[in-house]
Amino acid sequence: MKTWRLRLQRQDGYPIDIKTAGLRFAIAAILLIGIPAISYLGWKARLPFKSAVFAALSWWALPYLWSVWDKDRLFLHDRLAGTVQMYEPRPPRPPRR
Repeated sequence: MKTWRLRLQRQDGYPIDIKTAGLRFAIAAILLIGIPAISYLGWKARLPFKSAVFAALSWWALPYLWSVWDKDRLFLHDRLAGTVQMYEPRPPRPPRR
C-alpha cells in the first residue's frame, strides 16, 4: 500500500496487529464473497437468472455503498473491524543539483 501512500490503522490511531488484520480480512471475505454467493445460490432456484444475479450483486455492493452514508466515510468491513485507511504525506523531494 506504499505505492498509493495508504496506511491501515485502528480507529484509536494505533497500528493494526495480526488479530485485527485477520478480523478485517474475514469480515471483508464474508461481506464480499460469502453473502453474495449464498444469496445467488439461494435465489437461483426461485428467481430468474437475472434477478438472482441482481440480488447477489446488491449484497456485493452493500459494503461499498455503506461508505456513502457512513459519517466517517468508512467501508462496512472497516467499520465492523474498527480500522481506518489513512493517506500518508508525500515524502519530501531530494534537492536538485
